[in-house]
Amino acid sequence: MKKYILTILSLFLVSCSITQVFASNIPFTDVDPSAWYTEAVKTVYQNGIMEGKDKNIFDPTGITSRAEL
Repeated sequence: MKKYILTILSLFLVSCSITQVFASNIPFTDVDPSAWYTEAVKTVYQNGIMEGKDKNIFDPTGITSRAEL
């Protein structure tokens, strides 16, 4: 019975880890996965609406210039 419970627990932990890796499919290192705006950043990036400041920088707290709009 202990083996069965440990196996289920291990599978659960592995599946949570895999889900977390696939859930963060944006390349930006400055977007906190627990921030309120993470889903919005993911949506605009995946739909090609916004690209970010650099390859790995989105700058979610930066000021947007008129030219960027």
